[in-house]
Amino acid sequence: MWATFLLYFYIALVILISLFGLNALILSGLFLPYARSLRSPKECKAPPEPARWPLVSVQLPLYNEKYVANRLLDAVCAFDYPIDRLIIQILDDSTDESTEMVSRRAAHYQAQGYQVNILHRQERVGYKAGALVEGLAATDAEFIAVFDADFLPPPDFLKRTIPHFFNNPCLGMVQGRWGHINYDYNLLTRAQSIFLDGHVIVEQTARSRSGLLLNFNGSGGVWRAECIRDSGGWQWDTLSEDIDLSYRAQMKGWKLDFLPDLVVPAEIPPTMTAFKKQQYRWSFGVVQAFVKTIAHLWKAPGLTFWQRLGGTLHLSTNLAQPLGLLIFLLSIPLALAHPKMPSSLGLLSIATSGPTIMFAIAQISGYRNGPARLLALPVLVMIGIGMALSNTQAVILALMGRKMVWNVTPKYHLETKKDSWQPRGASKRIDPMIWAEVCMAVYMAVALGLAIQMAPGLIPLAGMGLFSFGYTSAMGLVEARRPRKKVRSPSSSQVEVA
Repeated sequence: MWATFLLYFYIALVILISLFGLNALILSGLFLPYARSLRSPKECKAPPEPARWPLVSVQLPLYNEKYVANRLLDAVCAFDYPIDRLIIQILDDSTDESTEMVSRRAAHYQAQGYQVNILHRQERVGYKAGALVEGLAATDAEFIAVFDADFLPPPDFLKRTIPHFFNNPCLGMVQGRWGHINYDYNLLTRAQSIFLDGHVIVEQTARSRSGLLLNFNGSGGVWRAECIRDSGGWQWDTLSEDIDLSYRAQMKGWKLDFLPDLVVPAEIPPTMTAFKKQQYRWSFGVVQAFVKTIAHLWKAPGLTFWQRLGGTLHLSTNLAQPLGLLIFLLSIPLALAHPKMPSSLGLLSIATSGPTIMFAIAQISGYRNGPARLLALPVLVMIGIGMALSNTQAVILALMGRKMVWNVTPKYHLETKKDSWQPRGASKRIDPMIWAEVCMAVYMAVALGLAIQMAPGLIPLAGMGLFSFGYTSAMGLVEARRPRKKVRSPSSSQVEVA
């Protein structure tokens, strides 16, 4: 009886996860008709330029970003946009020397005629969302562009985005496609780029072109100020203020657009520790947005059934994390009960084929060397499984209504393989989550041994869990004990302008 129950429970979990995999397949299919546009600029021409360029406020929310803040300001001041129609707001919540550094750089550009305003808050109320609220209240610009500290927007960014708003008075936001400054820095950054491209190339393009609900990615986009205010403004009751505002805007009738050919490069976390913290915060915030939004999504007037369903799957994607973890935890009970069951490889293939195909399509469509880039895909799979413990904790705490402090992902101004990142040094205390992942790797080793002896069908599941949790925990231990390295400090060209 227990063997049958465990088997059916296992199959039910795989079916639930397969729904998210099916969604990835559907989005991939919706994307394919537009894949050519990524390599055909003629098909992606911006609308005609307006007779008079509108006033734009570029908001740069910063918090202790001494390695990259000036690089971002330099990029924004290089915009090919009328200087008298451009306001640059530095929303600085910093508590370190980066405040003085940015002030000196801002003074240089102010002397050249740029409108650079620094808003420095003593208390980080609302974190990034709170800073954006204050920035919006301090400007009367018609459009608001937002860039995080690790981004390098191209000079023509505004001239390629702003014209779209004049064709559609209901258009509330235009999002550019994230690129990767340090894609080739190490194996981890290459794997992360595949993960991000699945979203910013396939998912966002498919949702935008098919009339489904999509989201602002938090950076690299432009908002119509009226849309922000009409939709309730930036709110900080979730850590995903970008997704929260995006859905509130669309439920109010505003449209959002995505430009897959407009690439805005950003820095990828170079360490497992930083990547895990980023994914923990993202998982936490998206689940918060799901809890906050889901009932309103199905009640809001004017949305189609497919928009509601697509939005539900989008907001609930991270719920697959605890489901996946349960599947791996079932490996030992299933091996001991040894019910008659098909190979776990076949069942898992059904659940994971959707994301895998989506990642492959994103690389092949987005890059000339796409097939070669897919060599890092196995590492992405291991990392995705290995972080299930950490992300599951984030999902559960968010569902419980717990609050979380905003932890900024560290940026190091990494542009070449020669650049260094700064680890914590020899830590006296290793993150307990790493030890939990070590325990999970041991658990999966036991499961593999039992599977070999008693349940051969479970060998693929146990083996995948062992390699994944082992790899993630090993990387965490290595980074925690790695000796301190010299960091690429901001050069004089990054701090001061002669």
